[in-house]
This record gives sequence, structure tokens and C-alpha cells, in this order.
Amino acid sequence: MLEVKNLLTTVVISKSDLSGISLTLKSFSCFSGNFPSLILVLSSYSKTEIENIKTEYNYLYPEIYLVEPNGPYSAMNFGLGKAQTNFVNFLHGGDSYAEDSAILDLLQLMGNNLIGFGEMEITSFINTKKRTYSFNKYIITLHRLGLKYIPHPSTIVSTKAARDMGGFDLNCSVAADQKLLLQLARKKYPAVLPKIIATFRLGGLSTRSQDEIIKDFRKISFDVYGYFGGNKIIDAFIWKFNQFFRNIYSFILKRYK
Repeated sequence: MLEVKNLLTTVVISKSDLSGISLTLKSFSCFSGNFPSLILVLSSYSKTEIENIKTEYNYLYPEIYLVEPNGPYSAMNFGLGKAQTNFVNFLHGGDSYAEDSAILDLLQLMGNNLIGFGEMEITSFINTKKRTYSFNKYIITLHRLGLKYIPHPSTIVSTKAARDMGGFDLNCSVAADQKLLLQLARKKYPAVLPKIIATFRLGGLSTRSQDEIIKDFRKISFDVYGYFGGNKIIDAFIWKFNQFFRNIYSFILKRYK
């Protein structure tokens, strides 16, 4: 059996959300005692709350760090810097692992890959309706355009490779995770597992608007690849069409929801 703690570090970031982080940590039961190394990067928690977390989840042997609330990617970079295993993944408070510990299967697929990812269940804090997001046939152009994305709660990355890339770019307001994953995927095709790895809850720390997403992905595309076709006019046309397509799709979804 894989000794998970020697291979994988899970970084959990959370800002003043005891119920959310409790939901995340309880989901570690899927590992049946074979837990990954755990780093908690917390902001705006009281000393009493931190002591309660230490006491209730001492069996997970968490490393707990209290940091200034400078945004999720700053916290994720902090956790990345502390990880000592070959692979690392990131959860936000409120996200949770799937019940069948499919992440163990993903670890076995990794080999020399820089990224491995699976499917993600999407739900909400305010209702129990669920849907599954998958990107089982990875196409880098769809990722570059933000039409499909790698779901970071269901993703494992090489710790060294992520550090070599400089971690998460704080100049990207909402999609720094996707920039890092796109950079790594460009170097080596990801390992893909058609199983649900984690559950992501809408309305939490990392929820993004469509306008924010398209703005960040356009910047990321240029930073990583330059202009589409090496031409500024072609690039602008492609992104305008992308925005038009997104608006139509969003309208249809809202109309027939």
C-alpha cells in the first residue's frame, strides 16, 4: 500500500470559517488512517478556534500556520513553500475529499507526471443539488481559452515543478491556479483519472464571475503563449468570440434552468 504521508501534502487554506474547514477535515476519513501530510494555512482565526482544531483533528497531525489575510493564492504559495513531499494538492475550507479516496488511485497514476487530476463534484452551501465536472479528454487549447479548466481541488501537482514555476502568480486575480497548471501541462501532458476526487462548494472563497475568468485567462494566454497565431488582431478576435460564446451559453443556462 502507498504510504500517502510520504508522497502527498494537502494544503488547506481557510479564512475565518470554522464550519467550512471542519467539513474539509472530516472528509479525510476517506483515507482510513493512511493520511497525507497536512498543512493548514489559516487567516482571521482566534486562538481558541485554532486550539479547537488542534484538539479535534490531532489524529491528522496538522502543521498549522496563522497568516495575514492576503488572498487565497498568497496562502497557497505559503503552503507550497512548506510542503516537503513529492506531490502537493490544495483545498479551500468547505471543499472535501470524495468518499472513495480516489486520490489514492490518482497518486498511483502520477509516475513522473507534473500534474494529475480527476473529476470534481460541484454543490453549494445553500442546497444539496450536485453535478459532476470532468475534463477527461484534456485539450490544452480549451484550457488556454478557459472553456475547460483543470479543477484544482481534484488535482495533484509536482511540488518541485510548481516551485520552479514560481508558484501562483499573484498578478492573476482569480485564475492563478489555472496559469500554473497550464504552464505545467505545456511541459508534460497531465495524468487524468475519470473518478471524482473532491467536492467543490459554490459560494466559498474561490467562487469567480465569468467576466473575471475571461479577463484572467486572456492575460494568462498571453503570458504563457503570446498572441494566438502570433498576431494581436487574430488574438483579439478569438477572445471577443470567446466572450460572445460564453454570454450566449450563460443566457441559455439561465433561461432553461
